[in-house]
Amino acid sequence: MEGLLLELAWKSVVTSGGALLLLQLLRRRTAAERSLIAHAGLVATLLLPLAVILLPAWSVDAPVAMPAVLAEAPLAEANSAAARTSVPAGPLLSAAELLAWSYALPAALLLITTVAAVARLFVLRARAVVLVDMPWLSALAHAQRRMGFKHGTALLMSDDLVSPVSWGLMRPVILLDSRAVAATHEAEAIIAHELAHVARLDWAKLLAARLATALFWFNPLVWKLAAECHQLREEAADDAVLHSQVDAPDYASLLVGAARHENQGLLLAAHGVAPGRSSLSRRVARVLDRGLSRAPARRTWALAWSLTAVLLSAPLAALTPVAPGLAVAEAGPGTVMAVLRPQLGQGSVVLAQAAARQAMISDASGTSAAAVVDAAATSPRLTIASRPIADVATSRPTVAVVLPERIGPTPAAVAGAATVAARATATAAADEGSLMAIARARNGRRPDVDAVISRRIHNVTPEYVAALTAANPRLRGLSDEELVAFRIHAITPEYIRALTAAGYGDLSSRDLLNAKILGLSSTYVRELAALGYRGLSIREITSMRMHGVTSEYVRELRRAGINELSPAQLVKMRIFGVDGSDFGSARRPAREHDPSPPDD
Repeated sequence: MEGLLLELAWKSVVTSGGALLLLQLLRRRTAAERSLIAHAGLVATLLLPLAVILLPAWSVDAPVAMPAVLAEAPLAEANSAAARTSVPAGPLLSAAELLAWSYALPAALLLITTVAAVARLFVLRARAVVLVDMPWLSALAHAQRRMGFKHGTALLMSDDLVSPVSWGLMRPVILLDSRAVAATHEAEAIIAHELAHVARLDWAKLLAARLATALFWFNPLVWKLAAECHQLREEAADDAVLHSQVDAPDYASLLVGAARHENQGLLLAAHGVAPGRSSLSRRVARVLDRGLSRAPARRTWALAWSLTAVLLSAPLAALTPVAPGLAVAEAGPGTVMAVLRPQLGQGSVVLAQAAARQAMISDASGTSAAAVVDAAATSPRLTIASRPIADVATSRPTVAVVLPERIGPTPAAVAGAATVAARATATAAADEGSLMAIARARNGRRPDVDAVISRRIHNVTPEYVAALTAANPRLRGLSDEELVAFRIHAITPEYIRALTAAGYGDLSSRDLLNAKILGLSSTYVRELAALGYRGLSIREITSMRMHGVTSEYVRELRRAGINELSPAQLVKMRIFGVDGSDFGSARRPAREHDPSPPDD
């Protein structure tokens, strides 16, 4: 079990890390094409367990600094020539069994959570009612015709959720909340987004990602790849919406509004139009970027990457590095084999414990045991022998370890090993302190594994939390999700102090996130204040920033004779593309003392 887990661990690092590297190299491709690459890496990772078990091994010589040492000794020679050290058999629960349980429990918990989320979706569908409003039915029909999607899709409404979601393969469902149903002007955008998920079989991809994170929960690269897959699925759906001629600023406003009503639990097993806080900035920026290509992925592209995932995962799963020249013969009736793989390096010693763990020893009762000794031997030869049958007939299974005449490490080796062990212990303690200090300071208990991993990935340190609190005392007691979101969007204490100096201090965490996501800066605030827009609420100024109401835009309108506009009027004019050129005929005539334009 230990060997299988180690093999799956390093091979999953190769597949998931390779996929993430490809995504970085091909970041200029469309979201649909990058989504295929990410999911190909996810499929390759998922195929590893089956391929490792089913495919024949492909042995490749691994580079080693020194060949392994093989030593064997007949029982008679061992019993007559040296003293024996007897060690009782190990505990009832072996290390391998402990490792198996340590892996299985988190994996089972993650799988149970996913199954519960899927079950909740079916409960919601059973309680929902069929939607018969014509604007929504018309939007669904037009979206299906535009995408060439001819399969039936159930359009339902439920009061048990706060934003639209979709799921399903054979009988897909688009489930709307009552608030969304009332906003009929958003019907086309919402239906186009959710139907894009249905048409692209995104629900199957989502469940595959959940399965991958459950099987490889110990690999942070798999979690990163699964998150990137989810983000790319949403971006590809956004591109499908904009490809259907939905206005980009209107759709960006829809995303910002929907972000306040995210279905936290349901998103474990369904897709929704509402973006998470960590992805809102990226999605809004993409929606408003008119230069991006939003074309869907070609079928040849999809087929090529699907085949690549299968063709790469098979040989990788079969690959088995082995030490060259290492061959262990079966032990005879009176012989026990001990295989030593010396660990070379400056200041290192060969521990008899490591050698005994690799030795396969069969005693008279047929039970395997490992010889464990506390000393470390500098001699390259170690002989391990079992006791004769007569000696073990009335006693517990024991293993005799025959040590060479010279026993014990040199003082230099002991000092080197002690230094390495001390450094490793100090590093582990420092790591745990940096990861656990935040949670203990806030709630006095140890955080869960996901929270620790997320804080480590995004470098949420106690110093960072303290600096945020010093800059804005209202930020005391932020949740793990909020702290990670602050790190993702680069909300620093300096940014908070700059907004405070500009007149926007004491903001809530939600207001700060929205301000940073939408690009609100102290410079922008001062430029508008110089034009008379002082004392605006945080909602007013973030709305102006989101829709591109800049100081230059205000000056352009004033040059056209349009003055004293409210923030709401400026936003509305910007949304509908009104600028100074639309008021060219309404400009005031030049006064007599105004200089005349130069002759051509």
